[in-house]
Amino acid sequence: MPLPAFQSVMNVLVYSGPEVLPVALKHTLSTLRRFLLPNYSVQPISVPTLKTQPWTISCALFVFPECRSAVAQSTPSISAYVEGGGSILCLSAGAHLPSRAESGGSGIDQTRFFDPKNGFFIYPVWRPGFSKIVDMQISEGAPTINVYQSGQGDFVGVEKMNNAQVLATYTGQHSGKVAALRYNLGAGKIIFCGVSPEYPLTEEPALSISTKLFQKELMTAEQNRVEFLRNMLSTLGLSLSSSLSISRPLPQFLVSHPERSDIVLTILNSLAHPAPPSELDTFEDSNDTFLFRKLEDSGQLLSQMRQSQAEEFDSQNWQPKLVIVCNDGKLPEPTHTPLFDLALFFRTLSDVHNEEGRAPNQDMWGCGDAVLYSEAVTSTQTMLDKNPRLLAKLPAPILSLASHQLAGRGRGANSWISPPGCLQFSLHLRVSLSKFPANKLVFVQYLFGLAVTEACRNEAVLGKRGEAVRIKWPNDIYAVFGDREQDRKKIGGILVSTNFSDRNVDIIIGKFIQTAFKLRPNSSRNRLWSKRTQPSTNLFP
Repeated sequence: MPLPAFQSVMNVLVYSGPEVLPVALKHTLSTLRRFLLPNYSVQPISVPTLKTQPWTISCALFVFPECRSAVAQSTPSISAYVEGGGSILCLSAGAHLPSRAESGGSGIDQTRFFDPKNGFFIYPVWRPGFSKIVDMQISEGAPTINVYQSGQGDFVGVEKMNNAQVLATYTGQHSGKVAALRYNLGAGKIIFCGVSPEYPLTEEPALSISTKLFQKELMTAEQNRVEFLRNMLSTLGLSLSSSLSISRPLPQFLVSHPERSDIVLTILNSLAHPAPPSELDTFEDSNDTFLFRKLEDSGQLLSQMRQSQAEEFDSQNWQPKLVIVCNDGKLPEPTHTPLFDLALFFRTLSDVHNEEGRAPNQDMWGCGDAVLYSEAVTSTQTMLDKNPRLLAKLPAPILSLASHQLAGRGRGANSWISPPGCLQFSLHLRVSLSKFPANKLVFVQYLFGLAVTEACRNEAVLGKRGEAVRIKWPNDIYAVFGDREQDRKKIGGILVSTNFSDRNVDIIIGKFIQTAFKLRPNSSRNRLWSKRTQPSTNLFP
């Protein structure tokens, strides 16, 4: 039986060079994350990265936010990216198609796209101007849409080309003029959007203008703005998240195996020391601030945070992080963790221990007995590795587990996101350097890679499909998707971090596996996760 096609994790990259307006970058990132998480990783890309890294390999969309001037980068990789089938979105930007004489000048050092069919260069144009609310429509006879415009987005000559499609035109004073245009270039496409839909009408700088004009109609105008931008993303081929998508972290549940009801209290004692655990309310660290709340408050907290997912949030303000404490071996209601069955997880863990003949040890607990679970976190690895006080106080082992990561960490500057059905976790271990010398720590990564591959090859987990799983040393997990060994795709990776203190070493083992396989429905070990998908729509013709 052939394996299903592999869908790689893709990036949406937002240019963050010196020409970009900071407020435009902020709103562009937050708006795109609202629509595209968790299907894509939305992150800024700097000029050095643009010039030196192979960013085109995993880029689903390249976005230029509003700039104060022409982008002084003529990087060949941008042109090659779109000509090879990539998509580019230029926000708050018009477009200029110069004459043949103008386009022949080779001394222009700015972003431009060469059209091989017509022999022209096409330039995105950003011009300063007065901020205002403008009227436009996406087709003749369609309702008017009110949208914010920062600067002037003029179009010169482009709309006359046979490979261009007008997506919106102005109404009123500038009736009939182009407001947004899609241009097919090689195998790819570019959208030049002369208006500024990346700016919410309910936030500054648009709010002070829009409230004077709309008053009661403000929310309708905001809904139209959102729909217009979603439609542009759809016409560029992106898969949009549903209206209930996760755009910010949700609370984490601190739970333990029901047979080890003492574990959570032990953890709280350690974190609160020297104060009693009952006084543990806030724990501040270098990267995150954690608020601890009771299990009986979880329903209200989750309801409030799920309702706020529709709002736009700057990822820099994803603080504080909520931790819901489940004392005495209690577990949250299944409706509070709809994407992961914690009760089934612990039952399965007990079954594995029984199969292995492992007797319970009341003096210490095993891997998986203590869990921090959340439907959505920034990164299971970052929460442990970038909070040294928390790491030093936490007893080990602890498993940090999430259904979605909004900013998962890879090697170097790489970032992972988590489409529905993926498995991602970080395991915190602590060992004594007297028993485990530092020069042997490198083998932890190798051993864990072997363990993950062996688990995937377990017939109870993936059936015969598990035979396709391979290791690419030192830390990648691959699967063969054809008859040849060379036909393989990366489906996951392992990241190991270490921290030394008091003759001990804290080891954080992070793992990400993208479920490119159809799991066997009769296996209880495959029912831990619930997959949810939402088809995208495209209202542009």
